[in-house]
Amino acid sequence: MVHGAVASPAELSAHGRLYFLPVGRQVIPVETLAEYYQQKFNIQIEVLPAVEPNSASYYPNRKQYAAEDLIADMKLDHPELVRDPNAVVIGLTDEDIFQRWLEGSNFTYSYHAGYRFGIVSTHRMNPSFWGNPPSDSVRLASMKQMLTKYVAYMYFHVPLSEDRTSVMRWPLTPDGGSDNLYASDLH
Repeated sequence: MVHGAVASPAELSAHGRLYFLPVGRQVIPVETLAEYYQQKFNIQIEVLPAVEPNSASYYPNRKQYAAEDLIADMKLDHPELVRDPNAVVIGLTDEDIFQRWLEGSNFTYSYHAGYRFGIVSTHRMNPSFWGNPPSDSVRLASMKQMLTKYVAYMYFHVPLSEDRTSVMRWPLTPDGGSDNLYASDLH
């Protein structure tokens, strides 16, 4: 696959106002991620005050939170953003999550409900979770891959891709690689 050049901020068209919302445990400071994306894409991001997940969103038999329920918690805590059709809210967490609606789902790295609300979890992005040596740098790079995909999809409306080498691929298994968007991703 020939990707072409890295997409410049001028090639991207924003849709609405972008918010990052810390949900539960954090291992990567949300403010650090907001600063990274403000520079990377030349955009403004508002970091909202942290919210704690509702205990009803937790499934003790699985030791996980349902992603859909965490998004419901986010909406419950910020009804003004639910009413704002221009608000794009991405929750960030280190809680282990799964998709309740997806039969047989063991876990997920992320989930979105259309273009307005999504959540990304770093819980399984640390290689130590999979029995490898721990690496904060791999976890950070993996988070950037998934979060770039979510910012690109939800805020810039970049289409999802079947290209296995693209950060926009569906599904994306973050591996600590590049989080760049390329010209080929924009079309």
